[in-house]
Amino acid sequence: MKRIVLFLLAAMPAAAFAQANYQPGYILKNSGDTVKGFINYQEWAYSPMSVEFKLNKTDNETQEFSPGKIKGFAVYGGENYASFVGLLSMNKNIFPDIPTGLDTTRKPGEIFMRQLATGDHLILYANAEIHKNRFFIAEKDGAVAELKYNEYYGATNSEEVVDNLFRGQLTLYVYKYNNGDKSLLASIADVRFEERDLLNIVDKINNIAPGSKTDTLRNNIKTKTRFFGGLGLNEFTSAVNASSQSVFKPKFDFGLDVFINPDIQQFIFRTELAFSTIGGQYNQTATTPNNDAVDLSYEGSYMTITPQILFAVYNKPNLKIYIDGGIAFNIATYSNNQNGGDSGYINGYATDLYVPLQVGVIVDKKYELSFTFSSFSTGAFYANAFASNKLNGGMGFKMLF
Repeated sequence: MKRIVLFLLAAMPAAAFAQANYQPGYILKNSGDTVKGFINYQEWAYSPMSVEFKLNKTDNETQEFSPGKIKGFAVYGGENYASFVGLLSMNKNIFPDIPTGLDTTRKPGEIFMRQLATGDHLILYANAEIHKNRFFIAEKDGAVAELKYNEYYGATNSEEVVDNLFRGQLTLYVYKYNNGDKSLLASIADVRFEERDLLNIVDKINNIAPGSKTDTLRNNIKTKTRFFGGLGLNEFTSAVNASSQSVFKPKFDFGLDVFINPDIQQFIFRTELAFSTIGGQYNQTATTPNNDAVDLSYEGSYMTITPQILFAVYNKPNLKIYIDGGIAFNIATYSNNQNGGDSGYINGYATDLYVPLQVGVIVDKKYELSFTFSSFSTGAFYANAFASNKLNGGMGFKMLF
């Protein structure tokens, strides 16, 4: 098992981090013409500075466009980006990395904005940089305006000051498109400068009913997570004092995956809860409280919770090959222990912290096969005996929901 995992890990080239992912889409030229082709669609944690485009997927020639060169681009069935060229706010606004004192600096620049919501009246966009989030709003066929927001430390450098100027901008749209609806105006007073809150209020201004097919908030959040469940087999080296044996025990697991971009699914943040049995049986002469020969057996179980990150080194819609690392928090319990006819020879529990390594394959975004390597031991004392279980590795199969 160990050799399989180490071989697969060594076979993953570093170049995979820069692999292309050309998907059908289009660019919108500044002249207004639409050019269909293929977009190099990446899992952008921050807004892209430029985009790569091919007329045909098999072309060797690639064109690269910055926001000033095109009006925008889109991936069919994926994300839609529009260009913005003009004055941009420059203040950091992600706590705790915020400025001391009000920073109203604005500078000319060009960026790509990801479309979040659209409707009969308003379009909402977002732009993300390190230490900085921007949101923009536009009326249909109207100019794009940045939503104004300042967060900074006050004079004492400990007092946090927040200026929610964007609420006033949203209020004007409620008067214009919703006849000054009082309940809608009241809800604006609680809107935070966050994607979820802004999606919610813009949908309401656009008269989009919650739960409908055009409900932007529901549709955006629904696709960013998935659950999974599975079973597998763990390999242990089980020992009591100097005697050991190799054992295979079943494993059951379930958990939650969270995506940066559900369309790409190259980086996956996973939290997994797993259960596995352990145990052994030994016939040996050993030192006991009564110096008797022992016929020792015991049972036990592992419960492990593992936050981890999966990275797809080969990433296609219907086939992903990934590497995975995380930190496992483990509790091993020992029970039903027998020394001949006497019980209670080895009892108790042990806790451990370790780093498992894993490689796996995901097919059709539904089925997953994985191989895990680990090297750690857990054990428990009772009297003069010590039981330990070293997890060597394992394999598993999961269903993704």
